[in-house]
Amino acid sequence: MKNRSVKNLAAGLVSSLLLASAVPAVMSAAAADIKYGDVNFDNKVTIADSLAILQYVANADKYPLNDEAVDRADVFNRGDGITANDAVSIQKYDTGLIKELPESWAAQQPTQPTQPQTTEPPVQPTTVEQIDVQTTIHLQNNSIKVEGDYATANGSIVTITHSGTYTFDGTLADGQICVNIPDETADPGTVKLVFNGVDITGKSAPAVLVQNADKTSITLADGKTNKLTDGTAPYSGDNLDAAIIEAKDDLTIKGGDQGTGTLEINANYQTAIVCNNDIKLTGGIITINTLDAENGNDAIKGKKSVTVKGGTITIDGEGDGIKSSKGNVDIEGGDISIKCGSDAIQAETAINISGGKIRAFGDRGLTCATAVNISGGDLLATATDNQTETFTEITQPTLVLDFVKEWKKNNPIALTSGDTTVFDVNTTKKFRYAIISTPDLSAGTDYKLFAGGIQCTSSTGETFKPGTPAKYAEVNNNDESELLYGDLFVQDVVHKIDVQMNQAKWNDFIANADKEEYYPCDVVIDGEKFENVGIRTKGNSSRMMVSQAGKDKFSLRIKLDKYEKLQNYHGLTEICMNNMFSDPSCMRDILCYSALDKIDGVGPNCAYTDMYLNGQLYSFYFLAEQPGETLAERLATNDDAVLYKATDNAGGGGGWGGFGGGNGGYCSFTESMQLNNFDVKFGVDDNFQHIGDIKTAINQLTSTNYKFIEDVIDVPSFLKGFAVNS
Repeated sequence: MKNRSVKNLAAGLVSSLLLASAVPAVMSAAAADIKYGDVNFDNKVTIADSLAILQYVANADKYPLNDEAVDRADVFNRGDGITANDAVSIQKYDTGLIKELPESWAAQQPTQPTQPQTTEPPVQPTTVEQIDVQTTIHLQNNSIKVEGDYATANGSIVTITHSGTYTFDGTLADGQICVNIPDETADPGTVKLVFNGVDITGKSAPAVLVQNADKTSITLADGKTNKLTDGTAPYSGDNLDAAIIEAKDDLTIKGGDQGTGTLEINANYQTAIVCNNDIKLTGGIITINTLDAENGNDAIKGKKSVTVKGGTITIDGEGDGIKSSKGNVDIEGGDISIKCGSDAIQAETAINISGGKIRAFGDRGLTCATAVNISGGDLLATATDNQTETFTEITQPTLVLDFVKEWKKNNPIALTSGDTTVFDVNTTKKFRYAIISTPDLSAGTDYKLFAGGIQCTSSTGETFKPGTPAKYAEVNNNDESELLYGDLFVQDVVHKIDVQMNQAKWNDFIANADKEEYYPCDVVIDGEKFENVGIRTKGNSSRMMVSQAGKDKFSLRIKLDKYEKLQNYHGLTEICMNNMFSDPSCMRDILCYSALDKIDGVGPNCAYTDMYLNGQLYSFYFLAEQPGETLAERLATNDDAVLYKATDNAGGGGGWGGFGGGNGGYCSFTESMQLNNFDVKFGVDDNFQHIGDIKTAINQLTSTNYKFIEDVIDVPSFLKGFAVNS
């Protein structure tokens, strides 16, 4: 950005280099005591003095100079006051184009003995000398040490005034890196900021401010970790809408030769990165967290355009993910993962995807005014609010899916062809709409679609053919859906689950079995290993019987996403291993659930498994889907589906649809039953409306007036469950 607000800078350095001729070069005796050009009183005349003049000319109130500094600054046509030409004269002096200051004198100076006039030939237009600047800057918490040229430290702010390479390390508790090239036309080189392990907090102003430069780049040095953040309160005043990285001109963020450098930006209130021109991301490992849930601060915003060519970019934000407010978003490469509370990728004009791996999850996935163009790349974009409708030029096989119900996060979307899985990507946010585009698909080929490991169909049938694009509505699962995790419940083999936990930790786990608390462990399920999984004991009467008998074969619950929130077994998140403690035949449960399945009742998938502990056989268990979210997600076919469980306060230690007596009727559905004797384990029913409706209906039944109950309860399903349970 040029200093267009500076009135006299329009002529610039080029025109100013045409030296004035026939002006008397006069000097008073008193003038000999003045160190002309040394505006900042550091006994040197450098480009830093030029910068001070330009700031004063642009805004004297914000950047004041005292009387002596003003006098020292008047070095071009001395006697006519400070103008931008004085700054240019200092630049020329600093680069050796002129040998002394002042450069010239105003005609109205008092008549003095004159030197013979000379007329010099005009100097041809030129630029500031391109110097190989290699400056190292050490950030020292509340101060800054500069080793090299063209960087001036003032407390915890360092200002760069020339193109070149500036390498940073260290910490600033509250400071700023400022890039301010006095005249980018004269100095059009790139300002290269190398982050070599920095941790900068900008509490009230941007941590990095590119105020004026033709081009600026930030390089993330290989193997180094860099962090930027704002403060504990929003910026105010002139910085109200500023970002942690605020660039008025073109900005590129890149990696080193190996691309192993990292940049983590934690934006509590401000936008993470803003560029008023073009921003490019070409390398490095960039993680951005925007945390203002109330206002929804954005992650990356470029005014003219945003281009991603490489690097690994991970965004977890409350506002928009990647956004161009006036132009395009172009994705040509890189590995991009976005989870945000608004638009994952937004462009004012077009979103062009030609390469890279893109995972864009938001309330809206891809949003733009004119066009979404897809010619390459591996893309999954999901949304909850609306589907993208501005497809213009799609040349790669693409599916556009509108689901009937809203799916929760950690429900991967997969496509299979025969026995081959050709696409399998997990989701980090709930979704109702999805776009899949990848070169691994073939237009016109039939694929099966799975969400959360559960097969989905559409209004047109059981398979999906990609197109350019192919759009499918009423995408949903059903009671007979095929399962990607179905092999775990094949009953003609005994499965193998190996729990891996330090022996001392396992002993503590068993000793505290009555607390039913989760412990971390690793598990290997039929040969597939999952790390940092949650395991706890389960059951009530069976747990007490095991404890009273002095045994250690407790029923167990394994939750794959307890600690790693996006972990699952082909879509399955929880499984139970029941100890069959009071069933010597070890057949009662599996026969019961198989009978339910035979009569199309509602029950979990089940099988048998051997449990191993650290590779050694521990015992034989009954294996089943956890009858909570896992089972509910498979059986729910609309947003109204809710799964309830009797609470531990409801008698019998809690259970699925359990009944008891006392305490307001427990779960007996008598008039005195308290509705909150149930917990909602899946879906939304904050006021227990469905439970209340059932309770009211049951208490209105008479021997002659009972048919209306079918409007409230699925009577055939209830009777099937009741019959098998009995």
